[in-house]
Amino acid sequence: MALCVPVRELKDTAKFLSVVEGSKDPVTVTRNGRDALVVMTPEAYDGLRSELAHERLMRRLDRAEAEFDSGAYLDGDAFLDALLERYDG
Repeated sequence: MALCVPVRELKDTAKFLSVVEGSKDPVTVTRNGRDALVVMTPEAYDGLRSELAHERLMRRLDRAEAEFDSGAYLDGDAFLDALLERYDG
């Protein structure tokens, strides 16, 4: 379950840090009843970044497979020739 705390609880940073470290989910800090920021442990943040990177990779692989299936690709020699022509003039 998501945990929300009011911004005034940030005054006691040690206590707030304990709340964040003890929560398996990110902690939402509210101000005037509205979400102001979200805090999470470095491990949770790294996990989130890893999941996003994995999702991007999977989307790129799907796109590459579709390009391959449609014939929209170059073999290795043609690719290298195109690079040499582009950059060596």
